[in-house]
Amino acid sequence: MKYCFGVDIGGTTVKMGLFEETGDIVEKWEIVTRTEDEGKAILPDIAAAIEEN
Repeated sequence: MKYCFGVDIGGTTVKMGLFEETGDIVEKWEIVTRTEDEGKAILPDIAAAIEEN
C-alpha cells in the first residue's frame, strides 16, 4: 500500500497528516510553529515530530 504525507505550515501551528492513497486518514497531529530566529527551528521540529510518530 502507498501512503501520502501532508504538511501545512501555519503561523501558529504546523499540521501534519499521513494518508492512504485512497485519501483515508491514517494519523494526524500538530506542533507549535516556532518562529523565533527567523523560523530556523521549523524544519527540524517537523523532522523530529515525524520521527516521534
